[in-house]
Amino acid sequence: TDAPAAFGELFSIGLSDLETPSLSANLCKFLVERLTVSADRIFLNFHDVPRGLWGWKGRTFADG
Repeated sequence: TDAPAAFGELFSIGLSDLETPSLSANLCKFLVERLTVSADRIFLNFHDVPRGLWGWKGRTFADG
């Protein structure tokens, strides 16, 4: 449909499948309140990124 919708992605180092249900519930609630989008029109994608694939200050988090 053309009803308002939202798509979000969360990238994190060490993200566990055990954490995503709670994150999904909390993020969905936040987005419903802030964006006035129905919960059934909010889609979230979670990514656990390996430390070596996350860059910062010219290196990666795997560099220590």
